[in-house]
Amino acid sequence: MDELLKASLEPGEKILWQGTPESFQLLDKTNIGSFLKDICTCLLGSAVIAAEYWYFSGMRALPVELLWITLLLVAVPVCFLISDALKLRRTRYYVSDRRLAVVNSSVKDVAFFRIQEASLKQDSCGHTTLLCGPKALRDHASSYRARTVLGLDALDGDDTTCDSFAFYAVHQPEELMKALSGVLPLS
Repeated sequence: MDELLKASLEPGEKILWQGTPESFQLLDKTNIGSFLKDICTCLLGSAVIAAEYWYFSGMRALPVELLWITLLLVAVPVCFLISDALKLRRTRYYVSDRRLAVVNSSVKDVAFFRIQEASLKQDSCGHTTLLCGPKALRDHASSYRARTVLGLDALDGDDTTCDSFAFYAVHQPEELMKALSGVLPLS
């Protein structure tokens, strides 16, 4: 068990299940569309910056600096994609008798009593993801990785219910379902 998780366990809390994400491709068919949309948005942003510069600089030739800005703006989504994938490959999932926890560089957890709704959903690549909270359940499958990396997104205004929490690409989801039966109602 992770040292980070051990340190955060409450007295008498028991681990019912632990797992990891199954292996996945960096740009699978579930996530490629979202990634390409991000790249196009960055390219459009670069074009707007270049057009404004060109217009306000007296319509002189575009300098090399604008090419660098374009390259940097395109590199941003690539860096996020790679960073999220690397974090997920080091991630561990835990179910205790009191809460769900995602552990990578820190412990992100949510108590069962804060979760109003939860479901196991499968994306187009066959990865099964545990989604908790109304925001997570409404998400498109291309957001499941980010939900897991971010951990608990937010509690609603009264700080009593979980809005979004996820375990992406659960390895052996049947075992997870067994552990959750009786502690978390799945729809």
